[in-house]
Amino acid sequence: MNNIPSTLLYLLLVLHPFVGQDTSPPNLSSEIISALDRRFSDWKFPHVDNEIRDFLRKNVAPDARPEFIEGDFDGDGRLDCAVLIEHGTVLNESGETIGHNVYIAAFLKRNAGYKLYVIVGHEYLMLVKKGRKDYDFEMGKTFTYANDAIFTGIFEKAGTSYVFENGKFRPIITSD
Repeated sequence: MNNIPSTLLYLLLVLHPFVGQDTSPPNLSSEIISALDRRFSDWKFPHVDNEIRDFLRKNVAPDARPEFIEGDFDGDGRLDCAVLIEHGTVLNESGETIGHNVYIAAFLKRNAGYKLYVIVGHEYLMLVKKGRKDYDFEMGKTFTYANDAIFTGIFEKAGTSYVFENGKFRPIITSD
């Protein structure tokens, strides 16, 4: 019996949600990949739902990537980047694996390469542009971003913006 038709049907059913979607990993420089490999030996890009990818492409930019953003986070005029990665596992009280740790690896451009900052991440990344107004839910007031910032969110539920101040990233709950 010829398995080509059943194989083709299987591929169509499995790959159907990805047709027209660019779900390939973002292209990272060898310098950034090497830094990730040194710090997180078994890192990988997390799975991001197509609903999130579609939202970002329709509402942010056609080429928006939920696992990679670029911006000037520290205001020095150089292009920095942030990468959403999975590394390690989350265990329940019985010691069973129930998920993976998700981190943001933020790379600030320096004269001799990049400086890495590690931040807790959620389901996706989004760039927040300098000058945008937003609301700080903990402080109960509106503020304006002094530089580009990193937003990480739980789709349609909550999110945190990370602004670079005084040599570190400070979290601000900007979506609740």
